Amino acid sequence: MKAKISVVLATYNGALYLNEQLESVVNQTVVPFEIIVSDDGSTDKTKEIVESFVSKYSFIYWHDNTCHGVNENFENGLRHATGDYIAFCDQDDIWSLNKLETLLDKIGSNSLIYSRSELIDQHGDMIARPIEDVFSISRFTAELSPLYFLNFNCISGHAMMFNRELADKVVPFSSYVMYDQWIAMIAACTDSISYVDEALVMHRIHDSNTHNNFSLRNIKANAASKSSRYLSSQQRLSNLIDDLLDREVLVQEQYLAVLTEYKKKLLRTEFNFLNISLFQLLKTNSNWFFANQNNVRKRLFKLIRGNKYYRFVDLLKGRGVK
Repeated sequence: MKAKISVVLATYNGALYLNEQLESVVNQTVVPFEIIVSDDGSTDKTKEIVESFVSKYSFIYWHDNTCHGVNENFENGLRHATGDYIAFCDQDDIWSLNKLETLLDKIGSNSLIYSRSELIDQHGDMIARPIEDVFSISRFTAELSPLYFLNFNCISGHAMMFNRELADKVVPFSSYVMYDQWIAMIAACTDSISYVDEALVMHRIHDSNTHNNFSLRNIKANAASKSSRYLSSQQRLSNLIDDLLDREVLVQEQYLAVLTEYKKKLLRTEFNFLNISLFQLLKTNSNWFFANQNNVRKRLFKLIRGNKYYRFVDLLKGRGVK
């Protein structure tokens, strides 16, 4: 029986690039079973563009998202998807015409597969730097634990496809991390992530990207000092761990003890300059917390900085010391 692929396209005032993206989706070598458009209250011509495609393609469906936000928009679309596999779609990218065929051919028994991406600018011109360098993300490694995804992510939503079983496990999304990082984290609990070292998406970078400007990745917009930003990020991380522990049935036993201990040690960072006990935990389990062992010491010291460290930095900044 032929596999059914649902494409979930999240939109918000995306009229400028939407036509080009939709053309690349409807012309796939493996035509999607359905395209679910979830719209977050667009006020431009987004709906008119989608309706023009609906008149030609009966497998495109429009759904309004009433709980506004990037995560909520993709979750709304996912809840309406009925396919065996789901591929997320940004409104301003361009897909290689063999994207779905390639991912479907190679996913096998894995719950999630993702590909490499090329970056383009607002004019569609190629950006020479790799996406990993632009966004400071790790390159793929065969062994990704859910603990890695607490602090990092190497899997972009626009490049992933996952199966129905995983789709049913990831909802509701955690509100303390981006949707793609959450899905990757849950997939890592099953040890079944695969990678295609082929650029199957041209991911567009421009000033209006809602994903790249998302508040969870820009906490500084809501907090003036490094100390308050730090405390906000630590609380977010603690809440994220709670969300993951709530899905305890999904987390392999080998990770549970470390995950619980990690949260306990996080609570101490509010009173530390450097959290040495957290350092020891991260170092002992570095193969789980880091995708590769390059620059582990540098990343370790960044993660164990406590609130007193950032209060000291704020004090120096207030005195004009750079």
